[in-house]
Amino acid sequence: MSGVVSPSQMSEADSISKPAATSGDVDVELGGTSSEPCYALLTGFYEDPDTGEKSRITIPVTRFPATLGRSHVNSDDHFFGLGKKKALSRQQCKICYRDVQGGKVEFDATKGELVYKEPAGNCNENDGHATLITEQNELPPKGFFVVECLGKNRILVNSQKVEQGNAAVLASGSSLRISSYTLYFLLPTDSKPKEHIVSISPSPPKKRNATPDTPPSSTNVAKRSKSNQDELDTLPVQTLLDRMTEAIDSNLWERRHQLIGAAIALHAVQDAARHPKIQAEAVTGGVSRSDIMGWIEESPMYATWVQQMLTKMEQRSYQAAITKSVSQITSPIGPDDCVED
Repeated sequence: MSGVVSPSQMSEADSISKPAATSGDVDVELGGTSSEPCYALLTGFYEDPDTGEKSRITIPVTRFPATLGRSHVNSDDHFFGLGKKKALSRQQCKICYRDVQGGKVEFDATKGELVYKEPAGNCNENDGHATLITEQNELPPKGFFVVECLGKNRILVNSQKVEQGNAAVLASGSSLRISSYTLYFLLPTDSKPKEHIVSISPSPPKKRNATPDTPPSSTNVAKRSKSNQDELDTLPVQTLLDRMTEAIDSNLWERRHQLIGAAIALHAVQDAARHPKIQAEAVTGGVSRSDIMGWIEESPMYATWVQQMLTKMEQRSYQAAITKSVSQITSPIGPDDCVED
């Protein structure tokens, strides 16, 4: 994993400014400088639930993972207390830096430095969370910040609910609502991050029989991806459509959902090619990609899926997915194979 910023680089770093309402109609600029080296700032307001009075609060994030919760006697340097309100759990939420495989960068007190901890077991992109919420089409490839809800009371990230056991991706400027606290997660803007490489202990060599050289890791990843795609292509189209709808309703869009979309695209193109209307056009003057896309968009089965795809990717990316599916249909389809809507 790379792209982690050393805390020494962030000392006195100006964070981005973000307006937020205080008491009355006055807007203030959040951000500023940190009085100590830190990775990020949590800054915002605490609103007294009884009086409605608001007070400023700023928390420099100096360790990873950083745990926020109800203030109590605690010797953990990674804990940041938010007061003694009972609406807060002792461990309400946790902020960490991780990669798409679930590995995390954490501060090792014995070594006095950041270390990379590999994911336990066969973790997927969710790293064991029931849901990993992100506003992007896919997760950043070089690592990203997340906040996990640990307490029974949910938190809000960019106005989206994050329940206990779930997590959400954080970007600079992301808002967090934790009980009566409204905080913004801010990264520095006045220092240019440099690659910060963390050491990964090599695994013991495994005994193996004499075999040809193993392909590079990129080839292995490509093979796994193709294997997953081949498996999805065999599933019934309704199963795939249901999975896509579930992902959209949960505001999820990860690599596996792109693969599901590609599998649905193949089914859609195949159904279009078998339809009497498209068959007739093929006989009279040929069929274009626009004809196939038009049939799919008007199809009762696929119309909703088209709109779902266009909310998660650009038009040209959707068109490319259809083009790829068209290229996979290599054998001609005769009239006997026609299907009705």
